[in-house]
Amino acid sequence: MPEFAALASWYDTWQTALFVSIPLALIASAAAVFATGSLVTRLVNGTVFMCLAAAVIHQGHGMIELHFAIFCLLAFLLYYRAWKPLVMGSVVVAIHHVLFDILQRAGAPVYLMDHHHGLAYVAIHSAYVVAEVVILVYMAASIRAEAIES
Repeated sequence: MPEFAALASWYDTWQTALFVSIPLALIASAAAVFATGSLVTRLVNGTVFMCLAAAVIHQGHGMIELHFAIFCLLAFLLYYRAWKPLVMGSVVVAIHHVLFDILQRAGAPVYLMDHHHGLAYVAIHSAYVVAEVVILVYMAASIRAEAIES
């Protein structure tokens, strides 16, 4: 996600880019190198993808359009043809949204949304993530079955 580098100059969030996003990318790369094709790598990538999306959202001060990174990255996880990375990613992003909403409303220097509607608004976001993940899990199972059959 090159967005983290572009956003760093936008809101002067170089610390997030350097100390969160780059290490996350290195973790995903290390998992791919040292545990190629394993469940661990798939779960690490499900986690890292959502953490990178969270970093981009934070860097954009909660701009609602940046939340689309979550949906895009969940779709990329479909490549694995497995449900576990999809569920892992959705759980990670759910925890992030609840935690950052509470922290942002408490005045902590974190950003989830550019407005403050509270947990009810987070629940709306979560409903869309759940809907996408249900569809993606079904697609992953179908695609996997087709691949095995062929």
